[in-house]
Amino acid sequence: MERYKKSLVFCCVKVTVLSILLIAVYVLFATTLMKPAFPSMETIVVPEVKDMLLGAVCAFVAVQVIFVFSTLRILKKPEAIASKYRKTGDERKMLIQQKTGSFACIGTLFTLLMGAVIAGAYNITVCFTLFGVIGVVMVLYSGALLFYSKKY
Repeated sequence: MERYKKSLVFCCVKVTVLSILLIAVYVLFATTLMKPAFPSMETIVVPEVKDMLLGAVCAFVAVQVIFVFSTLRILKKPEAIASKYRKTGDERKMLIQQKTGSFACIGTLFTLLMGAVIAGAYNITVCFTLFGVIGVVMVLYSGALLFYSKKY
């Protein structure tokens, strides 16, 4: 059980580092805070894009914060850890996650969101295209999850 506890803590650390990285990319490319340090870097001219990027980053970070706090709350109760361990080791759940490629999909969404933030600083068309791709990936992931949860 201690090994599982350590893996939950490590998962929280990974999510926190990814959140910090996403915020850093947003601050670097989507705000004017770094303009004096990098005068040749263009900034976003369209305020709607700034607002959209801020909303996407805030939503993604909010979901990650909720995940971290719920995991840390579980770590305080031994019976909750045991329950989560049983749920995590459930063969049916593992098969569903394997089939949907949960980790790869979430990593892809994170990478696309960072790319959209960076692209928003340079080209609005590419930014909107990446947001469209994020939407398509989310629909495909949800569809696969629904399909395999009904199948198994």
